[in-house]
Amino acid sequence: MGQCLKNILDRPVIKEEDNYLVVRSEHQNILSTIRAKLGQQRIGDTARMIFLKNSGPSTFEFYLNKQAAFTGRVNFVTNLDQEDYLGPITVTVTAEEVQTIIDWLAGSTPRSEER
Repeated sequence: MGQCLKNILDRPVIKEEDNYLVVRSEHQNILSTIRAKLGQQRIGDTARMIFLKNSGPSTFEFYLNKQAAFTGRVNFVTNLDQEDYLGPITVTVTAEEVQTIIDWLAGSTPRSEER
């Protein structure tokens, strides 16, 4: 699991808390690897839709497939009931300006504006 986090986050400091691996950061750059992969995989519009759907005033959350993360790919889990036995990686982003982080991660495109 630690390798999965290293493959999708930029220099994560991984700690174990209550039998979970947890990464905390005060800098959005920890998400820069995910941002780059969204562009490389051309899934920015899908990512933006997922981020907005799961956002609140100061947080947004999304789930990633562990097997994909292990190979260095971003693959969103949208139906937790259908996820494999490994379960997803849960990413929770808390920020004062959630929309700014979402725009930075998966900026809007004409296609995403249509949705």
